[in-house]
Amino acid sequence: MGQCESEEGHELEAQRLYQAAIDDYTQAIQLDIEYAYAHNNRGKAKYLLGKSEAATGNKDEAEKLYEAAITDVDISIQLDSDNAYAYRNRGAIKIALGNPQDAIADFDKAIEIKPEYTNAYHERAQAKEALGQTEAAKADFQKAKELDLNVGR
Repeated sequence: MGQCESEEGHELEAQRLYQAAIDDYTQAIQLDIEYAYAHNNRGKAKYLLGKSEAATGNKDEAEKLYEAAITDVDISIQLDSDNAYAYRNRGAIKIALGNPQDAIADFDKAIEIKPEYTNAYHERAQAKEALGQTEAAKADFQKAKELDLNVGR
C-alpha cells in the first residue's frame, strides 16, 4: 500500500503506512524474537520509509532508516540464511547507502538460493551499472527480462 501511495506522489500517506507496517512487525517480533520473516519485512519497511524520506529531501532521516533496515535484515539472515528475499532486500539497502559493490554480493547470494529470482537479477544489474560494468549489467538485465517481461516497470 505504501509503495502505491509513493508512486502516486502521496509521500506523507506512504510514510504513514510504512510506519504502521514497522509497528506491526515490531509487535510480531516482540511475540517471537526469532521470527525471521518479521525481521526481514520490518527491514524492508524501514528501507521503503527511508526511500520516501529521501524523496522528500530528508536525507539524514533516510540514512538512519537504511542503517536500521540493514540491522533488521542482518538478524533475519542470521535466523534464516536460506532466505533469498532477505539477501535481495539487504542488497537494495546497500545500493541506497551508496555501496553497490557490496550489494552485488547479496544479489549473488539471493540468486544462488533462488536462481529464477527476477528482481535480484534486475537489481544486481542496476548495481553493476552504477559501477560502470556495462556489459555485465546488460547480461543481468537480459536475464531478468527472460524471467519476467514486466520486470522494472
